[in-house]
Amino acid sequence: MKSFTSIFAQILRLRQSCCHPILVRNKDVVADEEEAGAAADLAAGLADDMDLNVLIEHFSADMSETETNPNAFGAHVLGQIRDEEASECPICSEEPMIEQTVTGGCWHSACKKCLLDYMKHQTDRHKVPTCPNCRAEINYRDLFEVVRDDSDLDMFQKPRISLQRVGKNSSSAKVVALISALREL
Repeated sequence: MKSFTSIFAQILRLRQSCCHPILVRNKDVVADEEEAGAAADLAAGLADDMDLNVLIEHFSADMSETETNPNAFGAHVLGQIRDEEASECPICSEEPMIEQTVTGGCWHSACKKCLLDYMKHQTDRHKVPTCPNCRAEINYRDLFEVVRDDSDLDMFQKPRISLQRVGKNSSSAKVVALISALREL
């Protein structure tokens, strides 16, 4: 009887891992990863959802008179996003970028799908994903999608732009497929 229970427990774990891999991870490891990520975000001044203008002010306040400050490039890139300047994806050469995504470490940007596919390709080859522009190491936690809120605007106002962490509200594959099918209608 005990062997049947262990078999059913293994089948349950396998089913859970197919639906949501997070369900079968060790809670202590997940908690440690979340604490380390939160500490790194606090040190860098990042959050899951950030208003672009507030982030630009944060970088501008940190900049000194020299242009060698690492925050200078970040402020420049965020200013380009705010001014809605079209830029080319370094991976697919599409202009303007489709679902523009910015890396939190070096502030280079690319199309969301291109960047995620590139990172998956690198991890499949057992390599640490690097930025396609500067080759700095990047991870999934450092990716931010540019989100434009166009609701309730007249034609003279610019949309509210924010950066949202990619995968913050990740759902199951079934829910994602359902939402994409509904958007196509």
